[in-house]
Amino acid sequence: MIRTVRPLSAAAALLLVAGPVYCAGTLDITSIDSDKARYAPGQLAHFYIRINNRGSVRHFGRLIITLQDCGRAVMSKAVSVHMRSKSEGNVEVALRPPTQDFRGYRVEVILRDSKGHEMAEGASALDVSSDWSRFPRYGYLSHFGEDVPVARWISELNRYHINGLQFYDVEYKHHLPLKPGNPTEWPDVANRTIRRDTVYALLEAAKLRNMTTMVYNASYAAFADAFSDGSGVRLQWAAWASPASPRDADTVKSLPLPVGWATPRLLYMNQQSAAWQTYLFTRMAELFRAFPYDGWQIDTYGDATASSWDGTPIDYGLGFPAFANAAHAALHKRVVLNTVNGRGAVAMAVSHTDFVYSELWPEDHATYGSISAFSDEIHAANPDRAIVVAAYLHSGLAARIAHEGGSAVFNVPGVLLADAAIFASGAAHIELGDGDRMLSRPYFPDDSVIAVSKELRQKLVDYYDFQVAYENYLRGGVMRDTFPVRLEGVPQTEIGDAGAVWTTERKNTDCSMVHLINFSELRSNKWQDDTADYGVPRAIHDIHLRLTLRSAQIAGWISPDLDSGRWHALKLRATSQGDWEVTVPELRYWTVVVVCNHGSHHGTPVAATDRRPAFVKVRRPWMTTGNH
Repeated sequence: MIRTVRPLSAAAALLLVAGPVYCAGTLDITSIDSDKARYAPGQLAHFYIRINNRGSVRHFGRLIITLQDCGRAVMSKAVSVHMRSKSEGNVEVALRPPTQDFRGYRVEVILRDSKGHEMAEGASALDVSSDWSRFPRYGYLSHFGEDVPVARWISELNRYHINGLQFYDVEYKHHLPLKPGNPTEWPDVANRTIRRDTVYALLEAAKLRNMTTMVYNASYAAFADAFSDGSGVRLQWAAWASPASPRDADTVKSLPLPVGWATPRLLYMNQQSAAWQTYLFTRMAELFRAFPYDGWQIDTYGDATASSWDGTPIDYGLGFPAFANAAHAALHKRVVLNTVNGRGAVAMAVSHTDFVYSELWPEDHATYGSISAFSDEIHAANPDRAIVVAAYLHSGLAARIAHEGGSAVFNVPGVLLADAAIFASGAAHIELGDGDRMLSRPYFPDDSVIAVSKELRQKLVDYYDFQVAYENYLRGGVMRDTFPVRLEGVPQTEIGDAGAVWTTERKNTDCSMVHLINFSELRSNKWQDDTADYGVPRAIHDIHLRLTLRSAQIAGWISPDLDSGRWHALKLRATSQGDWEVTVPELRYWTVVVVCNHGSHHGTPVAATDRRPAFVKVRRPWMTTGNH
């Protein structure tokens, strides 16, 4: 989030007369970018802060960048800057974050004049993690033609700290992912042209940003010509709807596809067949030798059962862990498997997959509360296992536009409330890709059906910054808790009902968290917002909370909707009943109250009225920004 400091008061402005002239409101920090989506412990981080001096007076000042953990300065660095009049340019600041693994930090950037007065500020976030699987922020790529703006797309995704990318429908055929001869281009399942040089360029650009690259393919799909195209697929490896079905190619269980695609249908194979697994893993190994993907995003289609060649029942969900573990062992690659609608997800929590991935559908997971319940179920099986959900906003609207024509933009309140519910549950949301497009349907290349507004892009930057800055209080060992929370004078729900403030309690080893999500003006508890008409919730001020906790020493509140996610201290009041009371100044969409025991944080507190760094190192005497 970027914002300009309000103009100085008349009294404060007089203090600057003896020094460089400060023209109030003419300086902005317009963007903050980093060179990686994720940093390994000990890896140097580079930040690029763009400053715009719209005024006619040049400025001398200091740009201070501070890493914060729940409001405490962990480290800071400063550079001197000379801002030419009517110019805009970048300042690069390099710093080496603390080496503690799997930690997230809020990055605060403040521009001060020579007297120490604040002229502009902005914020971002930084993730120090040796591996993406602890805190995955999954995005996607689904266009691989000639005119893909590779550098821009990867840069845009990097600003959201996307640390993993699903290369969707990039393969030749599901049962033959690498086209023989490794040609320069090939058709995909929809008969779109895939260019080899584009794929390589996207892979290279993603790896430079520390983004993990996962190639899409299904676990049990083959084209209709699989038994006759010379690939070696055998009919005996297929699956049928029932034991009574004739065992021929025409009756194989299948998924119909649109007219004009490369195959009229995808045939279901027996995922549990050792022969099919050996065949498919061999074909995937060929793909990995040709393209340096980091792993395999395994898709499934949500079917529960089928029948094998000899009539033995196939339980797809039950077979997911064994298939994923076998793929991991055979290929020595990362594996993620889509447990559609949650089927088989709990078992995947203890598999060799990088995290639990599930495409949630309204049939069984229609409500905000169902997402939280799904996450709780996974974390009960494995508290440390990360979760990523695919949940498509406005999918009904997108289908109507695709069929009837027209245009639409994503509804900001619908998106933010869904993300708040997902993030507060300890999960991530695969929604962003192909630069800054968003998913509204399960076929990823349809991501231009509904547009993303500039307002939503900026708010999503705030939400993804927040997810990184406070990842240790949102995910990674954070569990559901059940300590009593009571709101005074505000309708409250503990299951995500519409018309109230939703409260959920969570904990890590040191702190307790209370999530407040503002459903007070919603008429529906369904996250899909299919008509894209959820309204902006009315802000609620001075919410009094009573918490029943055994002990509490430090409390604060944070929100992606306010002050760029800055930590605000709260006064803890002990009651005669042994409870604790706090007053949260404001709730827009989502606010989190964090209560910790003394000593659970390290570093120097940053007071609200004096956000100077704990220590400052000057990179070099002067850095100049602007047009020359």
